[in-house]
Amino acid sequence: MGRRRLEMKRIEDKSARQVTFSKRRAGLLKKARELSILCAADVRVIVYSSTGKLYQYCSGKQADCSDSEYITSEELLQMVERQCADFCDEPSKLVDLVVLENQIETALLQIKEAKTHMHLNTISGLQDKEKALREEKNLLQSKKIGKRNAMVKEGTLDLNVVPDDQNAD
Repeated sequence: MGRRRLEMKRIEDKSARQVTFSKRRAGLLKKARELSILCAADVRVIVYSSTGKLYQYCSGKQADCSDSEYITSEELLQMVERQCADFCDEPSKLVDLVVLENQIETALLQIKEAKTHMHLNTISGLQDKEKALREEKNLLQSKKIGKRNAMVKEGTLDLNVVPDDQNAD
């Protein structure tokens, strides 16, 4: 049996995402090391986790991986845009995609907040309804007890007779 094709999308489960990140990071660094050894190439791999932690591999002449050599995300974006210019009609499409992604994430967050607010309102309404029903139940029980006590005082209720609602058992 072969492996099934994996759909490339964000893993929603946080622990599964962390496990996948760790395994794939280890595989990527291993491949970089193998490429460096087999092809005598200078290889440098820099990976930032979602928490901002840095993982890196350097080989060859650039074996010293110092922080001063890192580029900023803006510089990386400019490099990608320059290389993408040959293949894209408009280099600004990449920036537009990043902006669109941020807008989608913001909209998703707002939807989740609205949904949570709606659920909380529903729960609050149900709790209020439960409280009102309990109060009504207590009121009816107290009326029933008061009526029974009045009947006992009048002598119209025989305490030795079991009521019909208790005979059903």
